[in-house]
Amino acid sequence: YGEIMEHKLKGETLNTKSLFSNKEEDFRDVMINKGDIYAVSRNGHVVVITPKGRTIIQMNEIYHPIGITPMDDYLLVVVEEGIATIDPKTKTVVKTKKLPFNIVFYSRYDYSPTLFDDKGNMHIVRSLENIPAEKLPFSGQVTAFASSKNTKTIAYGMKDGSIYLVNSKGKLTKLQGHRSRISKLKINGWHLYSSSYDGTIKKLRSEERFSRNA
Repeated sequence: YGEIMEHKLKGETLNTKSLFSNKEEDFRDVMINKGDIYAVSRNGHVVVITPKGRTIIQMNEIYHPIGITPMDDYLLVVVEEGIATIDPKTKTVVKTKKLPFNIVFYSRYDYSPTLFDDKGNMHIVRSLENIPAEKLPFSGQVTAFASSKNTKTIAYGMKDGSIYLVNSKGKLTKLQGHRSRISKLKINGWHLYSSSYDGTIKKLRSEERFSRNA
């Protein structure tokens, strides 16, 4: 519905306030940077809400944003066909870059934005000019991702509902986690949480599986 809402929990009461509403927008992601709210819309807009008012940034050269995430001193807007940087001080687009592949999902890994394309590759964005590609050791479309510095494990959620787990020794294990698309993965200690379009949330707890993939 093109809405940006703020929710505050006070005791057991959740108070909700509308910050923005425009049915022409199709928001796909939102983040807060130094008190300013950034929401990306698939129509090419980035709506910025600050204590002083609202600004709409137009992505002129690349379209269909799917996310926004910090990168160094800038904000990286992830678009289906490329990426762009925004200066959070001036609220303007600094640079755009079209990529020779379509981005289907993005996350973060090794403190950097990470892109997953439609050709089975993973790209870690070190800068707009340094985006190394890594071929994933399995086929299919990644729709969720999680990693843990503590356990040195990586989890990939797939469109078909399966989960690939890579342990600290680099061994790959396939888990049949859900019946349909994985929507979110989270690693917390020796627990792996997953949610899916099949309407379920599951938890895997196995130090043995995480550490040895036995």
